[in-house]
Amino acid sequence: MSKLFSFSYLTVGLLFLCNPNFAVFDLLPDAIGYFFLAAGIVGMADVNTYFAEARRRFLTLAWVSVAKMAASFLLVYILAINAEQRAMVSVFSLGFAVVEAIFVFPAISSLLRGFSYIGERDGVLSVFPPLKALTPYTYVFFALKHIGSFLPEMVLISVGHLDPMGDFYFFNPIRLYPFLLVFTAALVLGFGIYFFRLWRDYFAYLRKDGDFTAYTEKKSADCHKALRANAFFRSKSRLLFVLVGALLLAIDLIADRNNLLPDALSGICFLLFFLLVRRERPAARYGAIAAGAYTLFSLAATVFQRLYVSTYKDYTAISYVKAARELYTFVEVFSVLEAVALLFTLWLLYLLLDRYLHAYTGLTPEGEVRIAESPRQRELAKQNKLFLVFGGIAALFRGVEVFLMTVTTRHIFTAEEANEFYKEGEILYFSRFEGSFWVTLLLTLVWIVYGISFLLRLRDEMHLKYCNFVDNP
Repeated sequence: MSKLFSFSYLTVGLLFLCNPNFAVFDLLPDAIGYFFLAAGIVGMADVNTYFAEARRRFLTLAWVSVAKMAASFLLVYILAINAEQRAMVSVFSLGFAVVEAIFVFPAISSLLRGFSYIGERDGVLSVFPPLKALTPYTYVFFALKHIGSFLPEMVLISVGHLDPMGDFYFFNPIRLYPFLLVFTAALVLGFGIYFFRLWRDYFAYLRKDGDFTAYTEKKSADCHKALRANAFFRSKSRLLFVLVGALLLAIDLIADRNNLLPDALSGICFLLFFLLVRRERPAARYGAIAAGAYTLFSLAATVFQRLYVSTYKDYTAISYVKAARELYTFVEVFSVLEAVALLFTLWLLYLLLDRYLHAYTGLTPEGEVRIAESPRQRELAKQNKLFLVFGGIAALFRGVEVFLMTVTTRHIFTAEEANEFYKEGEILYFSRFEGSFWVTLLLTLVWIVYGISFLLRLRDEMHLKYCNFVDNP
């Protein structure tokens, strides 16, 4: 049974989902729950269409929840700067509740249909009786969970507080907020506990049922080729998603001259990729060293960059303040080292991916001698080179940009230019390349978009080789 289902994973996944959400904030992250649910049915998803659909939707929901967690941190950052932006929480909570509802109900429906299919198609009738209570209650719980996540926030969009004298608004709905928050949280938690209990009992029932156990054992034996092939494919393609994460975290989102996504986070993902590959590719240790250096240099550059911005606010201070010039020198040094380390990381990644695509793509069966490169492999190798080129250009410009920001123009106001803001003889400094971060963002986005498309294409070719032509009963 363990090859098809993991009831332990499914139970843990539902445990993370049975609690209420407070706007976009979640004490037990739903993303963890959805990842556990997807992992709990991964074997059955390889041999059953309904479970495969449920798994795809659970993974989508997991990434939506990850985005929601990122949005919660962004909202905290925004509110710390300007508390008057509180209405953004209402907008985000409603938006994420709607998006999650779009995916969660089809996901639950596919999961339930998967169990029903086992009873109808394979004759395991024991799966049916508990589903009668599970099905409606599950839909009700998730409806309450998502409605409860945004309903209290809706009263905060009231404009009643703008009329303190009460001439037009005899009651301010904002006063209901704490009561609605407590009520919806208690209601969802109560339904959630019972929801979790029903599913836990159902899994315990299936685990002890002899017919269901016999069915899973026979299914595992009959489909062992497909299960083995898909497991191997996932073990290899999972590494590519670590690289996708590294690319997504490389986006330069600049606010108040600070990068909201420090490049060190991307470096950690690159480091993790090389460490995971090191067992089968010992040469990956050099990539791990380069990625580790990139992470450390990027972290140092970020620290000094934020220290400089918090102290001097503007890059023009470099031109006439000695202390600013000295402090910014550290930014320049570590930014150059960061760019060099990233170039080495990308070069070693290129070499590793080149071997990766030759080993795990193409239609030649494993173990047979390959006479020449297939057309697909040649195309992937070309895309790998372009991935290196785009990444190298982005890395170089990142290193150049820190020097562009030091280029300033000095202007002395004449008598004709003097006005109520500037006097004659007053000196004004302004950065000549103030908007260069847009070029950095554009180059980085080109690299990221192309890199992700290349990695997904590589994954598709791997799936074609290992999964599309496996004999299945």
